[in-house]
Amino acid sequence: MFLGTYRTKLDNKGRLTLPREWVHGFSQGLILTRGLDQSLFGLPVSKFESIAKGLDEMGLASADGRKWARFLSAMAVDLLPDKKGRIPVSPSQLKFAGIGNDVILVGLLSYIQICDPPKLEELESRDVSDIVQIADRVDRLIRATAG
Repeated sequence: MFLGTYRTKLDNKGRLTLPREWVHGFSQGLILTRGLDQSLFGLPVSKFESIAKGLDEMGLASADGRKWARFLSAMAVDLLPDKKGRIPVSPSQLKFAGIGNDVILVGLLSYIQICDPPKLEELESRDVSDIVQIADRVDRLIRATAG
C-alpha cells in the first residue's frame, strides 16, 4: 500500500528516487504513465494488468475503452527501480505533467501520483472545499458495488 506525500527532486539524469517505503511495492516493476489531473501515475505491474484486462474485455467497439486505453498506454513505460529506488522519467512524461525539477509523490493506496508541487497544491485546495460532497458520492458508490 502506498501512503503519504513526499517531496523530492529529479536528479541530473531525469531520475526520480522513490521513498524507501514504496520500493518493495514495485519489486515486480511499475508502469509509469500519464495520469489524471495533469500528473503521472506509477502503478504496480499487476494493477496495470488488471486495468488493461478490464479495458480489453470492453471490446474493440467501445470508443471510451479505446480512448482510455490509448491515454494510459501511449506514454507508458515498464520500469524496475534500481538498487537506490530510482526510476527514469522521460522528457515527454515530464512535459505532459508540467513537472520541472521539483516533484511531489503522493501515495494513492494501490498506486502513486507524481505531480508538480504548485499543481498539486491547487488541486488539493479545490478538493478540500468539496470533500464532504465527494466523500458522500464515493461512499454511495462503494456501498452500491459491495452490494
